[in-house]
Amino acid sequence: MQITVNPLLLKCWRQSAVALSALTLSLGLYASDLPEIPAQQVNNTMYQAFYWDAYPGLWADLPAMAAPLAERGITSMWLPPAAKAMNGSNSVGYDVYDFWDLGEFNQKGTTATRYGSRQQLQQALGALDQLGIQAYFDVVFNHRMGADAQEDIPGFGMAWTQYYLQGRQAHYTEQNWDYLWHDFNWDWTTFNGSDNTLYPGKWWGNTYHFPYLMGEDVDYNRFEVQQEMKAWGEWIINDVGFSGFRMDAIAHVDTDFTRNWINHVQWATAEDIFFVAEAWVSDISGYLDAVNSPHLRAFDFNLRDEFVLLSSGNKDMRWWGGLVNSHHRERAVTFVDNHDTSRAGNPYGMPQVINYKNQAYAYILLREHGIPAVFARDYDEFGMAPTLDKLIEARRYFAYGPGHEYAGNTEAVYAYVRAGLNDVPGTGLVMLISGRNWGVQQSFWMNSHQPNTTFYDYTGNVTGTVTTDAQGYANFPLNVSESSGWSVWVPQPGVQQPASITLRMTKDVGYGFSLFFTGSSPELSNWSGGIEATWTSGNVWELTIPDPGNFEWKTRKGPTGGSGQTWESGSNHNQSNLHPNFNGGF
Repeated sequence: MQITVNPLLLKCWRQSAVALSALTLSLGLYASDLPEIPAQQVNNTMYQAFYWDAYPGLWADLPAMAAPLAERGITSMWLPPAAKAMNGSNSVGYDVYDFWDLGEFNQKGTTATRYGSRQQLQQALGALDQLGIQAYFDVVFNHRMGADAQEDIPGFGMAWTQYYLQGRQAHYTEQNWDYLWHDFNWDWTTFNGSDNTLYPGKWWGNTYHFPYLMGEDVDYNRFEVQQEMKAWGEWIINDVGFSGFRMDAIAHVDTDFTRNWINHVQWATAEDIFFVAEAWVSDISGYLDAVNSPHLRAFDFNLRDEFVLLSSGNKDMRWWGGLVNSHHRERAVTFVDNHDTSRAGNPYGMPQVINYKNQAYAYILLREHGIPAVFARDYDEFGMAPTLDKLIEARRYFAYGPGHEYAGNTEAVYAYVRAGLNDVPGTGLVMLISGRNWGVQQSFWMNSHQPNTTFYDYTGNVTGTVTTDAQGYANFPLNVSESSGWSVWVPQPGVQQPASITLRMTKDVGYGFSLFFTGSSPELSNWSGGIEATWTSGNVWELTIPDPGNFEWKTRKGPTGGSGQTWESGSNHNQSNLHPNFNGGF
């Protein structure tokens, strides 16, 4: 495969070390005003650190590339396939040849891979670790390419299926792997078939998608192959130093092997390993169910379909699909584009996301569910870095606490609230995005879940401030346009915000009714009709109010938009228990 290198982009990354000092200074001017998020609670934000025709020599350039991204809030990086591939230094890596050669052995006309040597890779991984960034290995399980010799397969004929694999010979040894080691060769018996044709006595295996994709299709029905790949997975995590895997074309690989491999690698380390499937299928939830491993996530291709529609300017912003809006929302890895969906010349004929792309990134970066991935081509080649930096920072410092979709979303505007962390002042946000290019500004009366709080638009698209009332409501404006139609309203630093508390009660009050909180303080209506709360998943009703100190309270049921008419039974609750059990009644 012929690779075209963009030397200007490569030069830009090599200059980034010089620019880093200026960037750090700029960030430092306001870093002290940003919320201090405990390290264990910082949101995971992934960066796909490559695209199809970019970054030869990436391992040497990676520390300088990663440093400013870490400053903004990137916490993990999906790296390109690091194993030796069929075309050596000309391969981007998906034509994998020797899993155990990470740029260490002279094969396929080179010792280093396209991205550098094994030593450079290890140095890059060490630098990422120092920056607090986890690295994910792009593993190509489906096939092998670049065999060293042909074989005469009985009942089939000649095929390129004999692999010599110097890296495997060096690292996959009986001394190193004990019960996981087996004495066998990578020859035709380790494959199911090629050119969509089975070899005699073989079957494709239990795959969720069509079984043959390309190259020599690896036979994961064979026990010895399974064991070697388990050893390799342990090696990548425990010896090489990666923290997870992006699993290429995995729906074409035997599902039982995938489940067993994931569970084994997780079992073999104390780390919490990240696994994400590239399952390019219509029913991604079905694929996750088929694999049935609690450790596996999946890229949300269905959500990207929504962004394609958004790009057309015809999306109804009230309704969103995708894995992230399903019962598997906790296992979604969201993205706008990647090296396959956005490639020069669009060889797959993919529908493109061109317009409203910043709005799409705001959607994936600021909502409660899904781990978002930022794509390098968007960041550098397409010049989106300035806007993406602000959105990545907003996720890093403000996008915390329960998420609430605005009930008044329209065909043109989608709004979403993060309530913030009670124990970290300054967190939380109100996000609004436009799906129309009307050239007007609209405001939306929304519950920020933060009473008496002054907000400003972190993106700078709308100027001025907004201050919420005692119940957390205010009018939040948005430019209804493509060019500036995304706003992220966050608590203004330097403005003393009153302490607040959130009352919660779990109760199904039935269709058309709401739960109202009432109590002994003005914030709770002095035992009048009460303050209407907000429904959240699990029939949990929430109300955030300025902390009144010592008080008593209970709930009332009433029609939505009205007041509480029917009292909760039993004794009053107090400030010592903010999410008590329901006492009964109504």
